[in-house]
Amino acid sequence: MLYDVYRLWALFYLWTSLFAVIALPLQGGSNLSQLERRTNSGLHSTQASSSHVISSKNTGSTSTAPGKVPIQLWVYHQGQDDEHWVLVIDRVNGFHAINPEEKPKPGQFTFTSGLESVTLIPQEFAYHPDKANKLMNLDCEAMFENYAEMKNVFKKLVNDIKMPTTADGVGGNCIDYVKMALKFLQKGEYIPSVPRIFTTLYKKNYEAVRKEVYLGGRSNE
Repeated sequence: MLYDVYRLWALFYLWTSLFAVIALPLQGGSNLSQLERRTNSGLHSTQASSSHVISSKNTGSTSTAPGKVPIQLWVYHQGQDDEHWVLVIDRVNGFHAINPEEKPKPGQFTFTSGLESVTLIPQEFAYHPDKANKLMNLDCEAMFENYAEMKNVFKKLVNDIKMPTTADGVGGNCIDYVKMALKFLQKGEYIPSVPRIFTTLYKKNYEAVRKEVYLGGRSNE
């Protein structure tokens, strides 16, 4: 009788152990499924993010986009008889109007502002980054979609702006060119407006610079 009891207990223990072993893979499979769902979810999120970046790059709106760049002013030899105004975009791209006979070398910072009865021409030159402390902040930034657009605008600042009169006439000197360039940027919606700082400087200095530099010290006609 006692032997039968032990035998029943042994069979019960054996069956219990067997069911426990069978149940373990099922539980492990459940955990594996949960892990796969989490992993797949993470991969999907990463892939979606990568696809977004690639798509953005293809449109040229991320890696090729300079975004906002500063618009600044350089006044060379301020207060002297060869004072010269230059618009500088993104710290190193200089734009000004000079005597067509003048061909300054890269990095050269000596310009003759203009001669009487000479029509100035726009020119782009490389402004040296070591001269950054000479730049005047205009509290203005230009927005370009990408570098290609910015370079295209640079070409237009040189090729599309024509000085309406000779350097000694109102509207024909280096200060006038900077004003025209800023209006060009405003018209193209690259800047919101002509900077107020520039407008103030223009009104304050225009006649004095024109008289001293372009009229040889003579009184205004």
